[in-house]
Amino acid sequence: MFKEGAECKIELREDLTSMVDRMVYYFYNFDYYNGIDSTKPTEAKPWPALSVHIQMYSIADKYDVPGLRTLALEKFKASISAHDVTCGILTNATHAINKLQLPESDTALRNIVVDAWLLGGFARTLIIQQPKSFATLMTSAPWLSLGLHSHALPTLRFSHVVKQASCEKCKTPSFFTQGEGFVECKKCKADLPIKRLALMKSEVLIPQ
Repeated sequence: MFKEGAECKIELREDLTSMVDRMVYYFYNFDYYNGIDSTKPTEAKPWPALSVHIQMYSIADKYDVPGLRTLALEKFKASISAHDVTCGILTNATHAINKLQLPESDTALRNIVVDAWLLGGFARTLIIQQPKSFATLMTSAPWLSLGLHSHALPTLRFSHVVKQASCEKCKTPSFFTQGEGFVECKKCKADLPIKRLALMKSEVLIPQ
């Protein structure tokens, strides 16, 4: 008894025609094309292809087409693993996924992007060559920042606890390992009782 049932027509005004066309193509072929023309399902360049897969994942999620969502995820993962993927392409993919506003629980696309940033060494390259761009990306995509930190922190270990103080005789600031009794000033060699020092405790993270 809905209008769509009476007219046998559904208008999807909010979606890109090209994406809807691919979705309908999938219903009959269990696949979709990366290019513009459905008669020429040729492989597109990395970023246009990634963009298509991201949008197909989104439209499959919107209309609850599990098979299409799985296919889009597989195609996205294959494309992002290509040798000609760059920092710029990954940055575009990160921003595109941000715009989808997927539920927090849907981490499939995000996890693939995080792995790509790490496995290809792109995160390290970007932070060294373009620190401001890296900072902007981390701010705009908190899930990427969390993902990179979650992978990086387990590779770090805590060093021994150190104490920082100034020698009471020569006033030289020094670091001393934690211990009991006396420590020796590295400059004037004076023996200094730990309990008389103004100590500051700090912990150092050292890459394994």
